[in-house]
Amino acid sequence: MNDIIEDARENGKELWVVTQDMMKAYDSVSLESLQLALKRLDIPEKFILLITGLFKDRQMSVITAFGPSPTFIGGDGID
Repeated sequence: MNDIIEDARENGKELWVVTQDMMKAYDSVSLESLQLALKRLDIPEKFILLITGLFKDRQMSVITAFGPSPTFIGGDGID
């Protein structure tokens, strides 16, 4: 990562770095609100679709001491 940043800096290239904090950063935000917030930050539409696509129509289960729970469908927002 440092090499990529250094290359962009030395060669005057534009560089976007996107990270996502999976530790409850958006745990109560609906996908619509997240999209609007990212648009206000002028995040490119491709990245907005990538980020919100991670949370649409997903199936989940919880790992317990007795094994994984039955699969369930995630609701709106980031769970």
